[in-house]
Order: sequence, then structure tokens, then C-alpha cells
Amino acid sequence: MLFRVFAVSCTLVAVAALMVWRAPKPAQPAPEAKALAAPAIREFDPAPARFAEASPLKEPAPAPSPPQIATPQISTPPALERTAPQTYALPPAALPPATLAPAALPTVTYPGAYTAAPGNRPGARQATATRARDGHFWFDATINGAPARFLFDTGASRTGIRHEEALALGINPANLTFSVKVQTANGPGEVAPTTIDTMTIGGITARAVPAFVARPGALATNLLGQSFMGRLREFNTVGDTMVLVGQ
Repeated sequence: MLFRVFAVSCTLVAVAALMVWRAPKPAQPAPEAKALAAPAIREFDPAPARFAEASPLKEPAPAPSPPQIATPQISTPPALERTAPQTYALPPAALPPATLAPAALPTVTYPGAYTAAPGNRPGARQATATRARDGHFWFDATINGAPARFLFDTGASRTGIRHEEALALGINPANLTFSVKVQTANGPGEVAPTTIDTMTIGGITARAVPAFVARPGALATNLLGQSFMGRLREFNTVGDTMVLVGQ
């Protein structure tokens, strides 16, 4: 009996709970819609480190205008006055120093000989030489059948031969005696007298020409001295050419 009463009570409680759960709930008022506020616009203030909050509906302030750059004023120079050209007198230019040509050697006429006119000189008995760059005259000669080169030297009393060329010109140095004292450009010295059997320059041939042989290293070149010039009729220079005329 008690069990039945308990069962009926549980059934009623379950029915009541189900009815309460299914009953419509009272409508809750809807939450008020929140107004969407426009984001605030930050307006740039020209003052350094300052910003102003603008209202949602306020127009943005216009950007500041760029600074005005002043245009430089270019002034026009005044017109130049035209004047008459000035004339200046320049001093005369200094003339370069004159170059003196070597003095021409005079014509030498030996006693008993005559001076032939240039146009009448016998071509077979003459020799010519052109002035070299050093200003001297050089003649190619043949001594005892051997070739040699001589410098024309009016200051040498005898024709001089280098010791280094003596043997090639037919003069044996072993037979020489250096017994004659002479004065040279390098000071006093001794030479060995000798005689050239045959000496030919150009078309001029002379025999038994007095000469000397210098010591080794004492003479730089062979010298055409007065001992050969004495065999000539004349010698002179025409411009840069020296002419020797034989007897």
C-alpha cells in the first residue's frame, strides 16, 4: 500500500516537472542596440607635437600650403661702352746671337810658286775635303800603299803618325828613337823622327816626307802637318770645302 502511494507521488511530481519545462517562458526585452560611433579622426596640428581630436562629422582640415620660394631677380648688366682700340708700341724683339762661322784659312803661297786662279787649277793635282761636324777638315791618304786618315793641322811642323798605326803604314816601331822633345796640347812630350817614303792625298803625291811617330797613346789621330803642306802650291777654303793644290 505504501509502495503504491510512493509510486503515484513520484508520477505526479514527474508530470508536474514536465509541464513546467514545456510551459512558454516570458519574453525578455531585447537589448538596446548600441549606436555605432564613428571613429575619431586625428587631425594634424601644425604646431610641433600637438594633435587635436576631431568630431566624427567634422571635415578634415586642409593640408598646409607649401612655402613660397622667392624667384631670384637677375639684373641685366649695363651696356658696355665701346671705346676706340688702344695701340701699344712693343719693343723690338731681341735678336738671337749671331753664330760665327770658323774663320777661313788664308791662301798660302810658297816661295817660287804662283797662285793659280780657281778656274785654272789642274784637277789632276789637287785634293778636296768638306768641313766635318767638328769644324775640322779630314783627308784620306795613302802611306806607303796603306790607307790612313789625317787631320789638317797648320800648327804641326811635321806630319804626325800614331804609334798604334805605324807598323801598318810600313814604319817599324823597333827602329824608332824617341829623342825629339815637342810641346803638345797635353804638355811636353817626346816623339821619334822618321821619313815617309810615299804619301798620296787625292791627286797629290809627295815622297820622302819628314814625319814623326808619337809614343803609344800620346796621339789621338794622325796629323797632316807643314812638312806635307810645303810640297803644295797652295791650299785655301771655299765655303766649307778645303782645296789642296799640288806642284
